[in-house]
Amino acid sequence: MLTLVAGLLAAYAVKVQAQAECEEGPDKIQSGTNNYVIDLFTDILVFTYAIDKCTSTSIIPTSTWYKYTCAFNDTTDTWWATKTEYSDAACTEDATPLMTWSYDENGLGEVNHFECDGDNTYVHVEVTMDEECELGTQTVYGGLGGCALGSTLQYTKYYCEEDKSYVQFYAYNSSSSAMCETKLYCNKWTFTKECSLITNLLGNDIYGKMIECGAGSDTMAPETTESSAPVQFALLNIIVAVVASLFWL
Repeated sequence: MLTLVAGLLAAYAVKVQAQAECEEGPDKIQSGTNNYVIDLFTDILVFTYAIDKCTSTSIIPTSTWYKYTCAFNDTTDTWWATKTEYSDAACTEDATPLMTWSYDENGLGEVNHFECDGDNTYVHVEVTMDEECELGTQTVYGGLGGCALGSTLQYTKYYCEEDKSYVQFYAYNSSSSAMCETKLYCNKWTFTKECSLITNLLGNDIYGKMIECGAGSDTMAPETTESSAPVQFALLNIIVAVVASLFWL
């Protein structure tokens, strides 16, 4: 058991060192509350979607698009979020409400958690499996600032600036009050104005580019943590997080 732990920690140290050498973190994110809904992309990747934008939710071209909207319920005195399906890319035809969530149904970072009491910030990106970003491109509106917990026990948060957007990866922490605050992973995904390789999903290379950052003018720099800082995990959390990070695409 000790040999296994030592091996995992050694691999983790190598990974952290490599992360520390990558480019600087993002510069800007809308301060205050950003509105978003956490849902799945291509039925596997946990993703934060912008509010009131017509978006694709799959890397595979389909005949459906979706819009997430917020509404205040006077009876319960709470916000509600609704996901509606459409048959056109402008989200104007054949509206079919799929599901509605109340604010207290889902925990922080979980799928279907949302924020509605803030600003409708967003980042508009185009993604595709075509290395030229010309065929099969999907329009996706990501929500900024939401901390989402993926299946690999890593948190992600989306940032953007005028000509670039980022997805930051944070190590797992069992405390909801420390989500996206413990250890900052460097920018695993970076979208620029030019078509570039973003990641690999289900064995397929995913390419993309940023179209627009809708972060507004009130911005702030995200908190960063040096890779040499102590990792405040319980031993079991370290093992789980290390194994998960080693297999993250």
